Amino acid sequence: MEGYFGAQAIANIVHTLGAMGVRSGAIPRYVEDEAQRIAAEGNPHAILNISYAFAKLGEKDATQWFEELERKSVVQKLVLEGRPQAISNVIWARATLRLKGVSLAGFIDTREAAEYLAREGTLQATSNVLWALATLGVEARHVACAVDGKYFVQKLVSARPQDISITLWALATMGLEAKNIVSVIESMDIFRNFGKEWKPQEMSNTLWALATIGVKARNLVRAMDGKDVVRKLVWEGTTQNISNAVWALAKMGLEAKNLARAVDSEDIVQKLVQEGSPQCISNTVWAIASMGLEVRNLVSAIVRRDIARKLVQKGKSQEISNTIWSMAAMKVECPGLVDGIQNDADRIMKNGDILALSNITYSLAELGYFEKRVFDALAGQVERVAREGNEQNLCNILWSLAVAGRMKENKTAVN
Repeated sequence: MEGYFGAQAIANIVHTLGAMGVRSGAIPRYVEDEAQRIAAEGNPHAILNISYAFAKLGEKDATQWFEELERKSVVQKLVLEGRPQAISNVIWARATLRLKGVSLAGFIDTREAAEYLAREGTLQATSNVLWALATLGVEARHVACAVDGKYFVQKLVSARPQDISITLWALATMGLEAKNIVSVIESMDIFRNFGKEWKPQEMSNTLWALATIGVKARNLVRAMDGKDVVRKLVWEGTTQNISNAVWALAKMGLEAKNLARAVDSEDIVQKLVQEGSPQCISNTVWAIASMGLEVRNLVSAIVRRDIARKLVQKGKSQEISNTIWSMAAMKVECPGLVDGIQNDADRIMKNGDILALSNITYSLAELGYFEKRVFDALAGQVERVAREGNEQNLCNILWSLAVAGRMKENKTAVN
């Protein structure tokens, strides 16, 4: 691509390509070659148009362009001269392309910039900034504090499901509380049309976030277990959506009988075990077992040798732990799952945290399985358990060793 293009002209071209969904190798290369000049000359709107279009087109190689946007002069221009939409689109684009950068994020997370964003920005612009910061791994305390203030909270009455979902997901991901937001959300009747207006991902992300923050949103739970909502979640949602929703309800200590019944239908069970990751499968069965509900079809599928093999071979120790614990809680014999654990015992015991080891051995003993290879592998970890485990972990493992008749050979480590 030859010739000279001003910042606004090239921004218009890139924006048009992004709107049309058309990729062109020559134009991104030109922007990359002229990145310093374009970023310096361009106004915030031109910068946002280029950045947003690159993200929509998946231009992950536009590293020089986004590197230029980390310059202090460009960052100050975006934050001090740009409107909230410009700030939102640029940081959103960086996060979408998974391009790390601390300069812009740092300027956004100042008290003045955060309050301006919460006061003047739309719900969508502000929630997108939160999503981007959480995705980039930034603990944005000033932004979180501003978002939980009166300016943003007042706007929630007109919030779209996506705005609520993204905001709560971001705050939970960053490990931050938002008492005012949560209080308003719990008092509002925003879940009245949960089944009609909310997408499955928005449902599951909202539930996951509230459970992670530690909130029991009972009005949401009542809506969540409605038949139209359940039908939409399980039939239109992904296995991750289903898993997150059920896990969240269990984490809140709440039942969802209609949801559990729908998850246990033959079609949804096949969807879970065929398409779901070990994490999805284990979290789903763990959640329903924690609720004290029966899911016979799901359990029957999980204990099949081919599914059990998939769970053990591809799953992490925690996922294996959740699954075998669920079988023990529901008193279900699972020889295929036990065989898989036995065959891979060394890896599971070596890589698992103490809670996983505790739950696996306790559950096996509870079900009456005293597999030699499992307890041999556990013996190699007893000193680590004694050093790192809490009282409950130690009690579970000691009980398992005693029931399995393995205390004698582990006497030294146990003492």
